[in-house]
Amino acid sequence: MSFPTVGVLCVDDNSEVCKSLQRWFEQLSAFRWLGSWTSTAGVEEAVARLEPDVVLLDYDMPGSDPLGLITRLKQRFPSVRVAILTGHLRPDYIENAIGAGAVGYISKSDNPVVIAAAVQGIAEGKILLSAAAAEVIP
Repeated sequence: MSFPTVGVLCVDDNSEVCKSLQRWFEQLSAFRWLGSWTSTAGVEEAVARLEPDVVLLDYDMPGSDPLGLITRLKQRFPSVRVAILTGHLRPDYIENAIGAGAVGYISKSDNPVVIAAAVQGIAEGKILLSAAAAEVIP
């Protein structure tokens, strides 16, 4: 019995983060790396074309509104699951992201194994905060 692979799209202004994640996810047969964007420009069109299961979105993208993008993606593509992948572990950021429709909040400092497990869980319909993110919630 084979299971469908999880399509992953990364949106992060730090291209090194995207490259590192790409190297990791491409080694795992449970995932399909669909690409990365270093700005939010064109992300909605990419989601329409590539049909990812999970979009990993950095919270702090210069010149963009990540919360607005989450909301638009959820409206246009209800089956796409958006997770924040960031170095900003603040309760207000987490609350705002979940309020906008994100279904995950993952720390960039998490081990790649933890990130992959979180993405798998998110693709399966879970709402997840990484341990590092959960620690800052009062």
